[in-house]
Amino acid sequence: MKLTRKLPRISRVLPPIRFASKLGGKNVHCDSILEMGFYHQLEFDDTVLAYKTQPFSFTYELDGKTRRYTPDVLVKYIDGHFESCEVKPEIKASEPKFIKKFARLKEVFKSDIGHPIRLVTCETIEKGHTVANLRDLYRFKFEIVPSHILERVVSALSANQQYKVSELHLLFQQLNLPLSSIKLLIAHGYFNFDFSKKLNESTTLKFKGA
Repeated sequence: MKLTRKLPRISRVLPPIRFASKLGGKNVHCDSILEMGFYHQLEFDDTVLAYKTQPFSFTYELDGKTRRYTPDVLVKYIDGHFESCEVKPEIKASEPKFIKKFARLKEVFKSDIGHPIRLVTCETIEKGHTVANLRDLYRFKFEIVPSHILERVVSALSANQQYKVSELHLLFQQLNLPLSSIKLLIAHGYFNFDFSKKLNESTTLKFKGA
């Protein structure tokens, strides 16, 4: 196994899909809508420090042939460890040819690359309403939480307590705060909930505090 050249920033084989990464501070390539859904998840994962798409390329041996491989994503976590990820539709991930290839890749990553590789499929990315919720909330990550909004909310709510969205609507109206502030605070991690459940009036949010 040996590393080969890094992929160019602009590739002729990639479709014109771009994702504006808040963590990376730039647009990144997406090979598919499925990958974009995974990038949304990474952006909302508190344990993720940064990630890079198509980070490096290397060659390895399989069935007596030299093959080339490029991970879809390299993730760096807050605790310092790294993980490469292969994003694949469930139907393709279940094909015998891919199963054999991925088993070999796991061996190569363990012995030569120095960090593990994880398979990410539709089952993880598209669970319930996860993609729709994250796409709806993601635009708020690019906005700053005004200090006066955070101060009023912190003074009115208790940390680690749960509140229904409908209750928060009434409270925010009393506090003279725009209702969109609820999604703004969710996007910035002040509230959390099960992203696989549809975000609506009956959704229960947990306030993490400032």
